[in-house]
Amino acid sequence: MWPASENDSSDGRVVGRDAEQDRLHHLVTDAATGRGASLIIEGEAGSGKSTLLDLLAEECTTFGFRVQYGQGQEIEQRFPFRTIKSCLRAVDDLGPGDLGELPDLLRNRAGGPDWEFCVTDAFVALVDRWTARGPVAFLIDDLHWADRASLVALGRLQRMLGQLPLLLCASLQPALRSYELARALRVLEEYGMQTMRLGPLDEEAVGKLVKQLVGAAPAASLMEHTAAGAGNPLLVTEIVSALDTQGDLRVCDGVVDLAVAGATQRGMPSSLKESVSRRLASLSARALDVLDVAAVLGPRVDLSDLSVVLDTPVMQLWGFVGEAIRSGLLVDAEACLVFRHDLVRRSLLEEMPGAVRSGLHEQAARTLAASGAPPERVGAYLLRAGTPLDNSMVDWLVQTAPALVLRAPDTAADLLAHAATSVRPPDARLAVLLFHLARVHLTAGEPERAEHTAREALATAQDEGTVRELRWVLAQSAFRKGDHDTAVAAAETALAASISAGDAARFQAFVAQCRYHLRDPVRTEAAAELAVREGEAGNNAYAAAYGLTVLATLRLPLMRTAEALELTDRALTLLGSQEIRSDLPMAPHIVRALALMDLHRTDEAHQALDRGLRAYESGHGAFLTWYHVGKARLHYNAGRWDDASAETGAGMETLDSLGLHDALRSQAAVIAVHRGDPTTYAAAVEAPDESVGGTYYAFLRIWARALTHEAQGDAEGALGLLLDTWRHGAGSVDQAFLHVLCPDLARLADALGASDSQEEICQTLTAQATADASPDLVAEMLYCRGLADDDPGLLLEAAALNQRLGRPLYEGYAQEYAARSLATTGDGAAARKALQAALAIYQDLGADWDAARAEAAVAGAGVHIRRRTQEETHMGWVALTGTERVVAAHVADGLSNPDIGNLMYLSPRTVQFHLSRIYTKLAISSRVELAVAARQHAREDDDGPPPAVP
Repeated sequence: MWPASENDSSDGRVVGRDAEQDRLHHLVTDAATGRGASLIIEGEAGSGKSTLLDLLAEECTTFGFRVQYGQGQEIEQRFPFRTIKSCLRAVDDLGPGDLGELPDLLRNRAGGPDWEFCVTDAFVALVDRWTARGPVAFLIDDLHWADRASLVALGRLQRMLGQLPLLLCASLQPALRSYELARALRVLEEYGMQTMRLGPLDEEAVGKLVKQLVGAAPAASLMEHTAAGAGNPLLVTEIVSALDTQGDLRVCDGVVDLAVAGATQRGMPSSLKESVSRRLASLSARALDVLDVAAVLGPRVDLSDLSVVLDTPVMQLWGFVGEAIRSGLLVDAEACLVFRHDLVRRSLLEEMPGAVRSGLHEQAARTLAASGAPPERVGAYLLRAGTPLDNSMVDWLVQTAPALVLRAPDTAADLLAHAATSVRPPDARLAVLLFHLARVHLTAGEPERAEHTAREALATAQDEGTVRELRWVLAQSAFRKGDHDTAVAAAETALAASISAGDAARFQAFVAQCRYHLRDPVRTEAAAELAVREGEAGNNAYAAAYGLTVLATLRLPLMRTAEALELTDRALTLLGSQEIRSDLPMAPHIVRALALMDLHRTDEAHQALDRGLRAYESGHGAFLTWYHVGKARLHYNAGRWDDASAETGAGMETLDSLGLHDALRSQAAVIAVHRGDPTTYAAAVEAPDESVGGTYYAFLRIWARALTHEAQGDAEGALGLLLDTWRHGAGSVDQAFLHVLCPDLARLADALGASDSQEEICQTLTAQATADASPDLVAEMLYCRGLADDDPGLLLEAAALNQRLGRPLYEGYAQEYAARSLATTGDGAAARKALQAALAIYQDLGADWDAARAEAAVAGAGVHIRRRTQEETHMGWVALTGTERVVAAHVADGLSNPDIGNLMYLSPRTVQFHLSRIYTKLAISSRVELAVAARQHAREDDDGPPPAVP
């Protein structure tokens, strides 16, 4: 009989793997105490990998881990997240909603990088929640069959592993490493995953294994014959089992030996494959037929599927299945049949003639399709069959293609291309097949292939609806290639045909998007207005909302902020509960937040961004970057630069199809320069921001470049850059919006004695403030005029207004130059007070560069104040920002990153960046250590200071 496992011993330990088990034990204890650990167990078939995983699962359970056990499967390797889903199969102890957004995301597949990014985020959030409750172990067998999306998700977990009570352990066969797996393993290893290789057992271990199997010590002659197993535990077991079954072993005086010389020549397996063949020989013909079909269906087989394919009732089928189970070839596990070892299944498949194997795959596909099985499973069997599709299966594919494209895009691509070779014009089904194939290419980020396939389909398409949707794919393909003119032409061709108002609204919204990217505001507005009009007429609320969002976006750089806010409110009302579409994405929440920022309604801006975050987490990762840009800008203006830095860091880990990483780098560079570091981003800010995001944020890149030049000694170059940008605009923003540059412009012009430029700035701001009495414009006007006229009264008035507006940097600027002005008039006391106020602000911001400039400006007038050095507050609890203290308190209360994010209106990624900084400041490395440290710190605070010594 097949052994219970590859090489179990009577006490449950693996023979000859003591060092490996000790290593696993240390990983478990590390993970249990909050220091996550990960390991790949690598070895050939039969070396004991699965057994070690089973024993690891038992030990993790003893230590109180939540154990999630999964397995990669060859037939599911092309289905996104199937390996991860196998780990989540047993979740009976969870209440409703405990899986967060993950189930909905997996069911409602948008496909493509955005969707995969958001599913991965949701998976990481789920694991984070679990680890907040206690240690968690993910154990995955046969990682060599894992799908690409699951490997990426595991890579994300690996990156945050050291901070969580989390254990990742997976097994794989080195001979089955794919390119995708090798690439994923390199990433995992970069972040600390170790590999444990299982080599052959040594002679002593083989002797112990034989003694365990037969109950007596092996004689030297028997050991010589087991050497044919080359130290592979499974093969050694099979050799001994074969000898025992044939009666070729005898025990004498506590020693087991061969019964007769040469016994091992009769039927002893020389390989694992031969061992499997021996066991198969004991089965009935019908049981072998059942096993053949089971081998085709995969390593895990649903008994009902087997019944459908064989057209045999389950009760009748069970007798033959029972034979295979008793022979140790199949195992009954969790309502599925599982091959004891994948070697069994592969041996069966390899022994089948190719035509038989192909026929069984086709039979499985047909019967499962007729029974309504998921299309990805049917498609996988059709591809394995490799035979041309007949009319019935082409009809099935045409009907199920929309679902197949979303559920298994790789399978869909191959099957649609294969089916297209079986259909010839003028068959209308050909255009439909090619249309769905073009969609797959588009979703997969292959716009060139999508365009080529769509054009091929258009040559044969006759149905008006199919032609219209092919035009849509053509337009989308050109857009994603960055060829916006061609995209507009494709959309306008569709609009020239007779289409409904609802469809016209969709195409007009798309044209508006393209025109915006072409930086053609006049025609962008015209297309957006048509989208609104046609959308309202054709009951296409989504397209109308899109048009309104574009119109609002156009208003922002023109400082028509109230109008932009009203337009986004209308868009959100029309949008209602509709989800953002991947083929026409929009971000009304973020546009609304930008309008609220300009109106100084900061709290409402944060709320708008947070509502957007929740909307975009459901499958549109591109907008997450914009969310982080908006949050970073809000925090920067409010003087919360550490929070702004956390947002820039978190945003750099998101998808960047809109090109907003450049804006994040620019914002990070501005902060770095103010904090005395003009070199880190110096090279990055020299490159122009020509991304889509640069349409709005190009000014930020130029601003960062100018400050860098100034900090490196080129004040003239800095002034020239800013003046040119302010006068002529950057991207889609013009001078009306670029008043934000004026504080630095005026400061540079003053330093260089450029009085004409100062006067130009003052007059322009005065005119703007007169037309729009926005408080930030008034504050900038007061500051610039006070600086130009050397008027401390105006400067102090500007400081007071900036303080009320919550703009500390510009309050510091005004106090700094008020101090200089007061010092030159001989009012030392007032100068020292103003300088002290400026330095206190710069100290809180960490703006060392500004503080040094302020001290130097008044030093000649004999005004000196000793600054507290930053080094005094870099480490320990005193170094934590307010946000970091709140995050630490929530961790101490046992909350996960997603839970903390929900409470603090932050993304889980931003919470993680705050945690990383907390760990550095407190010299710790995990959540467990932070929770302990936070409780200890709270006790010390409660105890208060020690009593004074008399």
